[in-house]
Amino acid sequence: MKLLLTALGLLALLATTTPAAGERGDQCVICHRGIDDAHPKKTLTCTTCHKGDANATDAKHAHAGMLPNPSDLRVVEQTCGKGHQAIAARV
Repeated sequence: MKLLLTALGLLALLATTTPAAGERGDQCVICHRGIDDAHPKKTLTCTTCHKGDANATDAKHAHAGMLPNPSDLRVVEQTCGKGHQAIAARV
């Protein structure tokens, strides 16, 4: 019985910390819950545009090198501009 309760407890913990199928495959969503998908046509990890470290387990490492506004024209070539060259060039 004790083993069953422990297993159920672990499953409950995993259910609250693991993104559901179809969500972004990164650790960002553990702390940043409820953020709308900014790229609904193709699922991307947060770090595809914002950089940082999607596998980090603490905020300091997760946010290292992060770009808060990936559409900023000063950094767009490193972020959204990689996949949207024509749009970035027009802007």
